[in-house]
Amino acid sequence: MRRRGFFQGVRADGGGSRVRRRGRRAIAIAISIVAAIVATTVSSSGTAVMADVGGTQWWQSPDAKELTISLNASRNAYGMPTLPADGVLSYWAEVHASLLSQAGYLYHEDLAAIMRITGCHSVAENVGYASTVWQAHTALLNSPAHQRNMLGAWRLTGVGVATGRGYKWVVQLYCTW
Repeated sequence: MRRRGFFQGVRADGGGSRVRRRGRRAIAIAISIVAAIVATTVSSSGTAVMADVGGTQWWQSPDAKELTISLNASRNAYGMPTLPADGVLSYWAEVHASLLSQAGYLYHEDLAAIMRITGCHSVAENVGYASTVWQAHTALLNSPAHQRNMLGAWRLTGVGVATGRGYKWVVQLYCTW
């Protein structure tokens, strides 16, 4: 009797039907999603379990880390808790920042779609651009409407930064459930 591999019916030489390959792909995607969820698990106190300094995560770009640290330093200065960076929110923020840099002008994302995708009950977004990440953060903090978003009672943040047309294009997403 021939011994079967981990996936029943998969040949030892790596062959198998298209359905079985799709099954392996689906399992790999599911494992990736679980890993992303585990990487951004939030404790009951609202802090990220596996977060680096200032609510940042290991997978963030240096610019995104700088913006996250600046955001949380400002929140802490106003007596607000640190917001951990969330992988799904950060992904959408990075995509939007990239689209802003390509378009060359600012616009807001469809927040209803972000709510459906993430499961958040309320979402806010700040968008901006400047020569440096710090200048963009300062400009957002000096705007009353953007400052309200930055200092709100949120649970998670997603930060995206793209470089284009000589500027740093920044997107901050905030979420609560």
